[in-house]
Amino acid sequence: MTQLLAVLLIVLFAYNHAILIAGPLVWSGLARRGTAIAVTALGYLAGYAAISGFMSPIVEPFMDSSLYVIVTSLATYIVGNLLDVPIPISFAIYSSIAALALADTPNLSTVLAMWVLSPLASMALAPLIYAYLSSRVDMVRASHAFALPLMFGVAFSIGGNNIGLIAPLSGLAPHLVMASIVAGTILAYLVRFATIGYGLYSLTPGTVLVASTVTVALTVVSTLMSVPMTMTLLVIFSLLGIAYSKSLVLIGRRAVKRLCLGMALGLVLPLVLGASIRYLPLGP
Repeated sequence: MTQLLAVLLIVLFAYNHAILIAGPLVWSGLARRGTAIAVTALGYLAGYAAISGFMSPIVEPFMDSSLYVIVTSLATYIVGNLLDVPIPISFAIYSSIAALALADTPNLSTVLAMWVLSPLASMALAPLIYAYLSSRVDMVRASHAFALPLMFGVAFSIGGNNIGLIAPLSGLAPHLVMASIVAGTILAYLVRFATIGYGLYSLTPGTVLVASTVTVALTVVSTLMSVPMTMTLLVIFSLLGIAYSKSLVLIGRRAVKRLCLGMALGLVLPLVLGASIRYLPLGP
């Protein structure tokens, strides 16, 4: 049962994030749909193969509780979809572990610090990088030239960090993890694309380029520090940083509220569910 649910969680994660990674580039005209999905799948697979091992120390002490962590994470994901708010699965998994482990949660102080500092860093760095590049290069040309490599980089960092957090919980064989990744990205190809910038402000090739660059850098750093990180959080704060620095008035308050609600639910709901499971008769 645990492995079956883990496969479902990886498929849903790969599907959801493939849309988030490829969507902005397809909508901004930087890549074709099929190419974007293929590059995303390759990035996932490469990241999982290359750097996912850095995330194992977070979950290995809780293998006996893996079913509860996965069930809680899936329940949180489903609630987020029902409420139409983006809930980071990485937050849900770590919060579930925190609920089960209480004071023994691994890397707690480091993770909390990175969860606060990384979005702020992305919000501060993105407008600086955008201003620097805008004054020196043709952003449209640069975006077209680096779109696919950066898309690969984002998927690589997510494959190493987030999928690297999910996979060890279940004890899935690597080939099953990779098959689940491919299935999720194929599912993303078959549905209508959305974009995480929708409702915030109109995406441009330049903003996508900069937000992707900042996201790759901060996610890889987080992975090397064994810290779960969410791509959604970093990209959104990068886009908001650029938007505010340019005094854009198209930022939708409702969209920002939905994002904040998603982050809050991603932290609180797994804690509540995990704590409830902890005290059930069948709990760990």
